Amino acid sequence: MIKPELFIEMSKDKQLNLATLPKATLSEEATPGEREAAGGEGEQEKPWNVCIAEIKMQQGATHFRDDSVVPAFKTGLYDMKLRINNLTDSGEGNALFELDSRLDRYAPFQIKGTLAPLDQQPHFTFESQLKGLEMPPLSNYSGNYIGYALGSGQLTFNLNYELKDRKLKGRNNIVADQLYLGEEVKSDQAINAPVSLGLALLRDMDGVIDIDVGVQGDMDDPGFSVGGIVMTAIVNVLSKAATAPFKMLGSLVGGGEDLGEVEFAAGEAVLNKENQERLRQLADALKKRPQLAVVVQGNSSFEADKKAMRLQAVMEQVAAERNVLVTVKNPVEWLAESQNRSELKKINKTMALKSESDRKSEIKAAEPKLADDALTQKTYEQMLKDISEKQTISDQTLITLADQRALSIKQYLIESSLLDSTRVSIKKANPSVLTGLIIKLQLEALRFVE
Repeated sequence: MIKPELFIEMSKDKQLNLATLPKATLSEEATPGEREAAGGEGEQEKPWNVCIAEIKMQQGATHFRDDSVVPAFKTGLYDMKLRINNLTDSGEGNALFELDSRLDRYAPFQIKGTLAPLDQQPHFTFESQLKGLEMPPLSNYSGNYIGYALGSGQLTFNLNYELKDRKLKGRNNIVADQLYLGEEVKSDQAINAPVSLGLALLRDMDGVIDIDVGVQGDMDDPGFSVGGIVMTAIVNVLSKAATAPFKMLGSLVGGGEDLGEVEFAAGEAVLNKENQERLRQLADALKKRPQLAVVVQGNSSFEADKKAMRLQAVMEQVAAERNVLVTVKNPVEWLAESQNRSELKKINKTMALKSESDRKSEIKAAEPKLADDALTQKTYEQMLKDISEKQTISDQTLITLADQRALSIKQYLIESSLLDSTRVSIKKANPSVLTGLIIKLQLEALRFVE
């Protein structure tokens, strides 16, 4: 065949004009008129057997139009070279076929596999490859499903598909080079997720997105659309990336640990070794995703931090009286130093709290076995606790601590992990966001400028 043309259309209600491919059969309850129309009443017409050794096609074209999206999507295969061997309707074998063409007249598209288009239920299996398809024309679909047109990008894919019993299954390796979003599109079907962030998470240092997605669909489903199920699968990948972004970043540098949380010790704004390692891994992952930025909003605890900071305030007061620095933060170790006890005793007296002797008597009455150093140690621990509870820690002090923690994270990412300073920003803390000792980092996609 030379220059044949095929027209495939998807209606607004997603009905394919090739849906009548399955051959009709007469049921046992068919009327005499139906039997007569089929070949005469009382006669069993011998069916035709089709067997074609080879079909060759040159310079063919297939035109596709999908009216289920607005505006309608149009594309086509051109300069088609097709070869089919051993085409039969016997149901005993599949025809081998090869197709070489250009999608939209320029993008190389090849397909190879087996098919049985003449069986009662047509079926096929194939592998195909497409290279360098410009993506902006796919905005008809992207607008519906992700709420954005496509500003740029080239698409390459390798597909493996099977149609059996009108059930379609496929695996897609999809590579999108320099894919960036265009203008926003209003759509009731659009995914409710940060699409820009999802794309930035998937896009590597060279601007390439390389993903594998599986799809499946039922051709008898009124909502069936090949473009629709592929786009839905891609949207699901975007959703997963945007829902757990720091876990995805963790998979780039290790076993998929969530790198989005940093926990501080009560009253402290210093990063421990575990948090430093987590931030180092995060920086390494971010270097592989250069279009992502980190937003840090500090956090602190009204209970745990205030308790620790009250204790710190007493230790610092004692250190000031002694004209020294606080070098030991553990209360038990700190109280082991006699000079700290002496100063603590003075503060206790100034505040008119229970004396040392009264405290010892009460503790001894409650715990008769305590004596000597153990009794003295517990006495001063109680004294330190009572004095610290009288200290006032304001909400503003907690906010300052939260901001100091955020700054510690930014400083480490930039100074120790060599992350570009423009990719880390701090968001001011306020009382309404203070929930505890853990800071949950946030990601945002940097704006792409052509």
